Amino acid sequence: MVSEWLESLEITGMSQQTVANRRSHISQFERFRGRRLINKDLIDEYCLHVREKYESYNTIYIKFSTLKLYLKYLKINVNIVLPKKKRKIIQDYFKQAEINLIMSCFKGKYKHLAMLELLYGCGLRRGELLKIELFDIDFDERAMLVRGKGDRVRYVPLTSIAVYLIGKYIDEFRPQSSETTKLFVTRTGKDFKRETVDSLFRHMKTKLPNNLKDRFHPHALRHSIATHLMNNGVPVILIQEFLGHSNIETTQIYTHLDHREMVRVVDLFHPRVGF
Repeated sequence: MVSEWLESLEITGMSQQTVANRRSHISQFERFRGRRLINKDLIDEYCLHVREKYESYNTIYIKFSTLKLYLKYLKINVNIVLPKKKRKIIQDYFKQAEINLIMSCFKGKYKHLAMLELLYGCGLRRGELLKIELFDIDFDERAMLVRGKGDRVRYVPLTSIAVYLIGKYIDEFRPQSSETTKLFVTRTGKDFKRETVDSLFRHMKTKLPNNLKDRFHPHALRHSIATHLMNNGVPVILIQEFLGHSNIETTQIYTHLDHREMVRVVDLFHPRVGF
């Protein structure tokens, strides 16, 4: 039954990584259940077990939500109260000057620069970066199709520097003999995997100043562009579309309004300024 449920999740477009996570969580429940029937008493006992074993809000939330999805699939009507998620602000982001410094560390490394520019300049997730096909990029219109979570598709604008770096990488560094249509490939022409990106980032981290190393990961670049767009006056609803968030609250945890920027905005628009 678990296998059938997991297959149904894949059919709905859930990513392989998310399905794998769901498998892990529901396997824990099945081990706890053993041969017992699934009923309210068992669910209550399991939920108490999870709350006692784990302290992390996120861990408890995902285990409960996974079980809730599984019970819905089984048509078992047992209410599970999800813990209220705490709104948090993501702290791993770079100032604009730090982004420029990061880019300057990889002069002439066009694969590195193209990848960094897409993660930062287009606000891509790592998984979205890996899905980019050569034909997704419209160089004339400076736009790119992005396949997001749940197979949601969006178009993002490309900066002129992104167009230049991608073109340079394709023309001079991407193996011409590659049989895949993916944008980023290895030296032997194989598709990039998650592990490939992680390994490349570990290598790039060694080239950075010490004060930037701990924050250097793909999602920090995505966090950074959200913050920089916000600080430059872009409405949060447009940032939501740009990042591919279905919920605007998700966008808000990625945005940090710089104190000096807040003072500038208040001076410009607050009705009491000048009194």
